[in-house]
Amino acid sequence: MNKEEELARANKENYELYLKRMTESMKYSTKGFMPFFANNAKCALDVGCGSGVMLKALLDYGVEKVIGIDINSEAIKKLECLNDDRIELYTTSFEEFAKEDIHPDVIVFSSILHELSSYNSVEELRYSLVPIRDAIEEAYSILPKGGKIIIRDCLMTPYEDRNKKVIITFNNVEDGKLLYKFKEEFQGFRYLDVDMKIEQIDEKSYKISYIFLKEFLFTYTWGPGSWNREINERTGAMDAKSWESMVKEAGFEIDDVLYSREEDEKYLSPKVSIKWGNGDEFVFPYMNILLVAVKK
Repeated sequence: MNKEEELARANKENYELYLKRMTESMKYSTKGFMPFFANNAKCALDVGCGSGVMLKALLDYGVEKVIGIDINSEAIKKLECLNDDRIELYTTSFEEFAKEDIHPDVIVFSSILHELSSYNSVEELRYSLVPIRDAIEEAYSILPKGGKIIIRDCLMTPYEDRNKKVIITFNNVEDGKLLYKFKEEFQGFRYLDVDMKIEQIDEKSYKISYIFLKEFLFTYTWGPGSWNREINERTGAMDAKSWESMVKEAGFEIDDVLYSREEDEKYLSPKVSIKWGNGDEFVFPYMNILLVAVKK
């Protein structure tokens, strides 16, 4: 059993809540734009199809046939109950799927590439960029000329800003303890030079590095029920320039790029306030990138 499926089975109720929230996020995030970019495709592949919401959205936007792959067998079993002959399902990894003689017109990576790294079965590759690069290159190899890759994923803090100081103030004094819990349990910075120091200012306020803040917020936003899952993910795999460079190096030509702050500020504003370490006003950064590229 792979690490991701093991987590899901260990706490099935929380995994159901996770899938429900992922489904809801289609309405309020840049994920909702992804089917639009795939419209009129004859066949689209959704890597890490989960609850199937992306598959249904792709069909609604005019894609004739959709393929869903997911390493979680429970997710695939549920989708098989749809009994829709326009949907083809596989319980497999993208690496294994790429060996098949199947060539979709569009490949969708919806918030999944950072998971291919974070949950990689090879310990040495976990939290490295190798699994992401391999997946993008595999996508290029199975797409026909003119085929599209659509990536929606999280953004890492740019290198020059990573260790700048920010001050986070929690409305609930108990939530400050989660910073120390995150520092102890999160392993995603293993290949990065990151300042993990926590300086407590008062009972509710703490000074930490910007990159520490950003990764902590990705986990904190999902709530305590999802902590055991999210603590395993380094969501910010690359900054914007690195995402674009990797896609180009694989041979793609970038067609469109969007950046989004999503709903993070709305979710977090009732819980925390943030300012720069020098007291300047803090503006929530772009947290996600949506990138569309074509195989020429």
